[in-house]
Amino acid sequence: MFRIASLALCCLLLTTSAALAAVGRTFKVTIMSPDLSAPVEIAAPKLNDFSPWMGPGTFVNGVEQTKGFIIDWKLGPVATPLLELSRYEVAFHSSGRAWAYAVDYVYDPAAGKGYVFLPGPRDRRYSVNIWSIKRTGNLEGNWFAATPEWDRFVLPVLGLK
Repeated sequence: MFRIASLALCCLLLTTSAALAAVGRTFKVTIMSPDLSAPVEIAAPKLNDFSPWMGPGTFVNGVEQTKGFIIDWKLGPVATPLLELSRYEVAFHSSGRAWAYAVDYVYDPAAGKGYVFLPGPRDRRYSVNIWSIKRTGNLEGNWFAATPEWDRFVLPVLGLK
């Protein structure tokens, strides 16, 4: 019995380690836009509160997370922001991959808030994103309100406040 339990524990640890190694930790975020003269890079540890490996589709001890990342999940999907707003691609990089998760971000100064788009199946980034995280509830392909924390963090970086 002890051997079976030990073998099961070893298998669990190996699969957990393999899954974490496949995604890795966020060490950098790159923000790109035609409105920027060059891509903006933000390095850890400033990113601790903005990991894509938080929120729906992620689990800690078997419990799905409902908070985290840069999206205000409790508000649910929102209408598409105005098309004339500047759009920024935000790529979260992890060890061992060029990027591991990417979203779009826009800031609407009239509304005083930002919005985040999770790429859907027709987007070139979708397959990489869902390899990292398949969010539950068909969230991909929708716009969401950004968290106030993300807006406060990223707006000065983009020179918008």
